[in-house]
Amino acid sequence: MLRFAFNNLWHKRSRTLLALVGLGIAVVGFICLVSLSAGLRYTITESISKVQGVLVLEEGTFSPAFSSVELSWQSKIEALPETARVAPLIMMLISTVDGEKGMSGLSQPPLLMGVDINQQAGFKGSAMPHNNMKRGRFLKSGDRFSTVMGPYIKDTYHKEVGQTIDVNGVRFKIVGEFETGSDLFDHDLIIPIDVARELSGKDAGKASLFFVEPQNSQDAKKLVDKINFVLPRAKAYSTSDFAASFGSLLSMIDVFFLAVSSLALFIGVIGVLNTMLMSVMDRFREFGILRAIGWTKANLMSLVVLESFYLGIIGGIGGCIVSLGATRAMDAILTFNTYTTPELLLTGFVLSVMLGVFGGLYPAWHASKMDPVQAIRYE
Repeated sequence: MLRFAFNNLWHKRSRTLLALVGLGIAVVGFICLVSLSAGLRYTITESISKVQGVLVLEEGTFSPAFSSVELSWQSKIEALPETARVAPLIMMLISTVDGEKGMSGLSQPPLLMGVDINQQAGFKGSAMPHNNMKRGRFLKSGDRFSTVMGPYIKDTYHKEVGQTIDVNGVRFKIVGEFETGSDLFDHDLIIPIDVARELSGKDAGKASLFFVEPQNSQDAKKLVDKINFVLPRAKAYSTSDFAASFGSLLSMIDVFFLAVSSLALFIGVIGVLNTMLMSVMDRFREFGILRAIGWTKANLMSLVVLESFYLGIIGGIGGCIVSLGATRAMDAILTFNTYTTPELLLTGFVLSVMLGVFGGLYPAWHASKMDPVQAIRYE
């Protein structure tokens, strides 16, 4: 029966191919969407969590680019015993680079980050840009239209230390290149805070956020609670909390991805169901002969289910292979890597087999119910 079922699919290659395409699309859609979501989640949480500290934003805002905090708050934060040092930052979106529209990565859009050079230099964190210079130097007092760049800007716009870059209509000289391993900084261009204030139109007494370094990493949670208590108009996050907040946002994206992949899986089931049902209708006479020579209803059901099982196996293997190629292509295009594991590929394969079997159950039942005499006389 195993060979007989395979030969039946082979003899109807066009119809079989259509069913395989439907199953393949379902598997590829499921694997690619799940790996995309997992890769995005991993990149954001890992890169943000590498920076040990506390971010203080305006209450009610989530993105630093749209936050506005009072510089007078800095003294209140510095007065807390858990605080080691505080620095204001001004952040703004990069809209144009060298006269062309700026690019955005899904994991973190590129930003202009204005820093107070003297205060920034005091931070000891291992993920701070000034502690991770690869070429050139960090900003120093007296710099004005100078900038240091992360790897995203370097790779995307093919820039080197010593060249210039036009950002939002203003030309800067690149004096250094850093790489921290965190998207919180590595997507950014860092400039003096006074220049950032002029470009953003931010008032003299305001900044986008504060970055706070605790006395030790164990104090971060306590420091967050105290800042939120003494500054009711602010919202403080530890970097791990900030990553978790992104995680909750990504959970909503997961729901959307789940809905899309479920639609793809439904299409796959319909494809198999249609193929097997049409196959049963075309083979009434054949099934009647099989019943006449001694095949039981159970034998016919097993034959049709076995054929759909084969479709599930072949569709699953093909879908997994195509998915690997598709995720590699996405890795080359996106600013982060997808996360495709052997377990995910196995899940996609098992889903394909299940879809194949489920899609063949009704046609198998339909085949078993036919009257053998009428089937033999069917034209």
